Amino acid sequence: MLNIRHNFIRVESHHFGFSPSTSEFKVVRIVYSAASVQPLIVEGKPEIQICTVGVDKEWRNLAWYPSFPLIMSNWSNVVTLNGAHHWIVVDKIHTFNIREENHGPILHLPVPVPVPVAGSSLESSLSSMELLVLNNQLTLVDNSVLSQITTWTIKEYGVVESWTKHVIFQDSFPNVLCCQKVFPVAMLRSGPILFSDPCHNGHFILYNPKRKECAYTQIPDVGG
Repeated sequence: MLNIRHNFIRVESHHFGFSPSTSEFKVVRIVYSAASVQPLIVEGKPEIQICTVGVDKEWRNLAWYPSFPLIMSNWSNVVTLNGAHHWIVVDKIHTFNIREENHGPILHLPVPVPVPVAGSSLESSLSSMELLVLNNQLTLVDNSVLSQITTWTIKEYGVVESWTKHVIFQDSFPNVLCCQKVFPVAMLRSGPILFSDPCHNGHFILYNPKRKECAYTQIPDVGG
């Protein structure tokens, strides 16, 4: 959401989460005054607010802490698992406890962040990495190596040693996707992984890790 006001741009980011222990839904809102959006140049500290759905009638203010601004970046996606938001800050995964409404434990990435190539920034390097929740487990997807997708899944939450690596070579995919950044969107109970097709909107690729085969599939448009 963008609102131009007094030569500054009001930028808002909303993040919806659920606390299993209290069965409460909460929305975190981060409000910036920015001099620029591309790139994002923030003026002063952002406002951090929270609202419990069905309970609060107005936003409540939260204490600010340094890693919150990076939750706004379009290269730092936010995922929710075990009652907490998760997002990457430089070389670590930061968390926000939805029930306690404060900063949670910091998790270390299983691999170093890709070194930026000449003329590029750390942000562009991180754009090849994405956090996901697959099969109810926190998963890091790394697209930094050409024609290869590497997934890291933390089998025991909070235990760094339990990160498990799986490499998918894109030569199993259609030729048009061999040099594309492809991210999984879901893992089926039977084992196959569903990938979004960046070349065709609404199309997906179903990858079978045992057979190392894939097939196109399409989810029908419910609205039409």
